[in-house]
Amino acid sequence: MKPPPGFGADSARSTTARVEQMAYVINDRCTQCGECLDVCPIGSISVGDPKYVIDDTCCDFAECVVVCPVEAIIPLDAMIEEADATRAAASLVADEGRGSGVA
Repeated sequence: MKPPPGFGADSARSTTARVEQMAYVINDRCTQCGECLDVCPIGSISVGDPKYVIDDTCCDFAECVVVCPVEAIIPLDAMIEEADATRAAASLVADEGRGSGVA
């Protein structure tokens, strides 16, 4: 009998699938104004500290994006791209700090 998704050998793939399904995340611009809490039709947004959070049930209704006054709710893909760019920039700065060793 095959284990259910999220268990055994399928656990990494299932976790990735759940993350890919989550459409939006809330970044650090969140001011906890509360505008997004009541508009999510499936209740995916909850109070966090220091910002609200969107759980993995988020599925792209986008009402929260429209009402957020500070544009703190962004597509998950955009947050991943921002993180990748930040890591790349940090790596570049670290490499420059070490010098090339060429005189």
